[in-house]
Amino acid sequence: MSDQILVAIFSLAGTLFGSGGGIFIANRLVNHRIESLEKRMANIPERVLVAEQSIQSAIQKQDEDRARSISMNNKLDQIHNDVIIFKHEMNKKDGGK
Repeated sequence: MSDQILVAIFSLAGTLFGSGGGIFIANRLVNHRIESLEKRMANIPERVLVAEQSIQSAIQKQDEDRARSISMNNKLDQIHNDVIIFKHEMNKKDGGK
């Protein structure tokens, strides 16, 4: 066999071995990354549930605070009206001064 044919055969073998090895290693890396993502994705439903509960709790607290604020505003309006009535009655007693 001539030297050129031997070089060509070894070159072909090296190319096939290198390409196959590269594909094999790349495939293992992709599979590893997919498994890693699957593990991270496994606990996302739990995290979403916790986030939803936290948001619901915050909304409920906001509603309670809003109701308390409305109640306080109503009380302040009543006090204001009572003060106006009291001033009006005091003006009547003083003879309209």
